Amino acid sequence: MTTTLKLADALHRSVGLDGLLFDVFGGKNSSSSFPKYDIIKQEDGSAQIQFALAGYSKDDVDVSVKGNILTISSKGLDKDSSVCYNHRGIAKRAFTINFGISKNHEVKSASMEHGMLTVFVDSIVSEADLVKKISVN
Repeated sequence: MTTTLKLADALHRSVGLDGLLFDVFGGKNSSSSFPKYDIIKQEDGSAQIQFALAGYSKDDVDVSVKGNILTISSKGLDKDSSVCYNHRGIAKRAFTINFGISKNHEVKSASMEHGMLTVFVDSIVSEADLVKKISVN
């Protein structure tokens, strides 16, 4: 596991960091491609990050934010020793994946349904970014 982020990883593991909007970006990064995920950008600037986690329940997954880093992780699941598998193709292993979140975005919530973890990230418009209408006297 490396402790530096590659530019390609930064572009694929970020929300609200379009163009030159990169903020503080750090944390551990895994070169693993598990779990698979999509980042869906909404018209209002918010986003959803969806993770394919077949076989995991909401109790198996940890979602946390520290600074501008969103971390999704799992300690993995114990194999049921009473089950004899002919083929075991569903990955239920430990993982950690990090995403950079810009200062103009905030992780609001997460939900797990039908093996899909969805993390909801809202766009924040600061008062400094709002247009202030000035009346002419």
